[in-house]
Amino acid sequence: MIGNRAERANIEPRTIKGSIGKTLLFLVLSLAFVVIGGSGIASKGTSADIRAWLAVIFFGLCAVVFAVLLFRPLMIALDAEGFTVAGGLIRNPKTIAWRDVQGFFVHKLPRGGKMVGYNYVPGSPARPKMANFSGLLGAEAAIPKGFPGSAEKLAETLNDYRESALAPPTSATTVPSFGRRSSFDR
Repeated sequence: MIGNRAERANIEPRTIKGSIGKTLLFLVLSLAFVVIGGSGIASKGTSADIRAWLAVIFFGLCAVVFAVLLFRPLMIALDAEGFTVAGGLIRNPKTIAWRDVQGFFVHKLPRGGKMVGYNYVPGSPARPKMANFSGLLGAEAAIPKGFPGSAEKLAETLNDYRESALAPPTSATTVPSFGRRSSFDR
């Protein structure tokens, strides 16, 4: 295993950072809904509709999450061994080895959104206990949303990096051709 790590050392580590623009947009939208719900509560007082209270609570929590994401943006760290998703609300990042993942794909969410999903290799020790249940929904695990570009481009980037990390090392030495005579041997 140590030899493989040294041979794959020519793969440059890479970090993909979450989009600050998308985070700011979602923060502004969340705050707008808080203001709309708050104005409904302020105009009707104690007889305000429950939907206004739910909007303020839900979008207030969303605004807190997006504010945290501004200061701790999501990141995907890629190296020869695997990938790690960190930042945001993730307290204990975990590295997932490339050999434990079958590949990355675009997972369509029920209301039209898209995420990058992946499935674990059967029998992988990194496979979580809830993967069977999650797999029924279409993907055993997913990369959080909020990275620059499209989900298709992120899935392509992750698959390309995975393939290069798992590819057998190329040798710079030439293989001798035994049994052949060259023109120099005569």
